[in-house]
Amino acid sequence: MLMFMDIKRYKRKQYYLNQINHIAQLALRQI
Repeated sequence: MLMFMDIKRYKRKQYYLNQINHIAQLALRQI
């Protein structure tokens, strides 16, 4: 159960990192 929670937290972290990366890419393209 603990491991499952860690996986969920990890996936959420990866999701946020992907979102930030995506926004950064769009911002760089507009410069």
